[in-house]
Amino acid sequence: MPDPKSLDTLLAEAQTLIDAGRPADALPIFDQALALEPESAYAWFCRGCACSMLDQPAEAARCYLESTRRKPDNPAAWFNLGNALQALGKAKEALDCFGLVLQLTPDEADAWINKGRLLDDRGDHAEALACYDEALKRAPEDDIAWGNRGNSLRGLDRLDEALESYERALKINPTSLAGLFGSAECCLRQERLKDAQTFLERGLVHHTDFAAGWYDLGLVLSRRKRFRQALDAFRKAAELAPDAPEVLEAARSYLESAPAGDPLREVAKSIVAMCKVK
Repeated sequence: MPDPKSLDTLLAEAQTLIDAGRPADALPIFDQALALEPESAYAWFCRGCACSMLDQPAEAARCYLESTRRKPDNPAAWFNLGNALQALGKAKEALDCFGLVLQLTPDEADAWINKGRLLDDRGDHAEALACYDEALKRAPEDDIAWGNRGNSLRGLDRLDEALESYERALKINPTSLAGLFGSAECCLRQERLKDAQTFLERGLVHHTDFAAGWYDLGLVLSRRKRFRQALDAFRKAAELAPDAPEVLEAARSYLESAPAGDPLREVAKSIVAMCKVK
């Protein structure tokens, strides 16, 4: 009878599968490892990573929590737990996790970024802005931090400053989603419709499945009286996000304002039919 495998051997086998892109096959090996040594913080952490790769945030969070109970000074476990909790919609708990990461490793730029994103999501744009500034002290070439900083400034209605941050993001990464669509949103709010259209069209070349971008393009084209193109953009938005109420409202608004003989009324009606707003 062969000797039982050691914990290190099992973890190495599982990691090989992870590296090969086979996290589902790694899970039963992690289970063997934990049956052998249930107090291994590292095994719990690695099992959580496999669950994260499989888009199983609830199980991932359970594993990371078990890992932190056994090794509370591991910032990677707290960071991954925060990400899993964020995916589960548990923003407060996720914020607490990123706060613990920053207590352990204050120079972790990604933790500052993730904390800022959660603060932005709940409307605390000034606090979020401070987080992005901390991230950029540590990672000045991080385009995500610059893009998110722009989002916070836009939320504070500091549009010119937001545009400067988006420009920095785009210098680092010309396809930055936040940089392109955030710039468009600022220009739209400033009534710079041609500039907004330019940013939107650039963005949609690289992010063709971004429904909000198609919707914003439809708004801009409507304001520029290019109704056929606007309806085409709204149609694309409806294809990607049929449950978006703003797309339905845009199509209905066109129907209410268009004269009876307008041939584009049928296009607008087709968009209304596509929408699945409850």
